[in-house]
Amino acid sequence: LSPVCLGSLRRAASINAEYMGYQAEKKATPEAIPAPPEYPPLPVDDLDAMVKMTQETLSKLINRPKMAEKFLKRPPYRFIHDMLRNLIAATGFPEGFTDDELDQKQTKDKAMKSRVMQKLIKIVSETCGEQLPTQAKKFYLDSSQRRQTIC
Repeated sequence: LSPVCLGSLRRAASINAEYMGYQAEKKATPEAIPAPPEYPPLPVDDLDAMVKMTQETLSKLINRPKMAEKFLKRPPYRFIHDMLRNLIAATGFPEGFTDDELDQKQTKDKAMKSRVMQKLIKIVSETCGEQLPTQAKKFYLDSSQRRQTIC
């Protein structure tokens, strides 16, 4: 995912964590609970700012993979998959992935990679309330087939 998409994933994970906290509070107390805070807009035109924001946010949630700048600027599929697996293990978000989709040995073929990426894009888009500007097929092309930045 590009920094824009990673920023959206970061925001979606944060929204999910707040929602889960809200649900727990809602069950615990009957009075009205304030809505989650508004998030400032993502600095989508500033790649370095998006990378830094993603590093700061996701590094607090997961230890692996390391949030290296070179991978955040143009992440390979394996990096995204490792990040997804570790984010699910740490937070439970995003939900809806099968064991086969999370197994690295099962995600070697293009069809499975495409299914995982399409599902991830859909979940993050729905959670954030906006369509991510990307296509799943761009994530599993080898480096010689990539011509543009992913998102």
